[in-house]
Amino acid sequence: MSQHAKLNRNNGLSPLLKASLLCGTVLLSGCAGVKFFSPSTWFSGPLVVSSSGLGQVTSFTPMQADIIKKQLDDRYTLRSGMQMENGDVVTIFQGMDDNEVKLEIVGPEHGYVSRIIVSDPDIATEWGPTVGTEFSEIYQKAFGICGLGERVNDVPTIECNSPQSSKVVYRFTGKWQGPEDLMPSDDDLKTWKISQIIWHK
Repeated sequence: MSQHAKLNRNNGLSPLLKASLLCGTVLLSGCAGVKFFSPSTWFSGPLVVSSSGLGQVTSFTPMQADIIKKQLDDRYTLRSGMQMENGDVVTIFQGMDDNEVKLEIVGPEHGYVSRIIVSDPDIATEWGPTVGTEFSEIYQKAFGICGLGERVNDVPTIECNSPQSSKVVYRFTGKWQGPEDLMPSDDDLKTWKISQIIWHK
């Protein structure tokens, strides 16, 4: 074997290294049918609900898709719609991920964000609760704090003010065999779980 052939053979890449380089190339270039995170999300922290809103989305955020998408760190695909609320037309932006609605941002057309409804279990409040947190982890009783909520997908709900902020409401769902207009007992509510976190201005 010639010296030149030996040199090429010794300098050849191992199969493992070749595979690693190939994977790196695929991740950088993207691939049809595979979802990749936007580079803007690589160095950003998790979205958190606070008294001010959700992350950078606050009551000062215009109801404009490009601004909202940027303030959500490009984490969601947005789709928009409109509906009537109390006689007024409002715009709704739904944050989609894997074809599921993870959050809704609501506000008057040409106005500013007035309400955010979070269904994404990966989003927490700054005080800890997330979608899936049980009632008993936050409250001992519902009286004076909670009220009957609207039925969501024909499931009964209650809505409770956050102990830390009047701008944040937890919507709980759970098993209830009683009348629709009757509040479940505290014992029944213990295992109810947050299904949505609602911020309002």
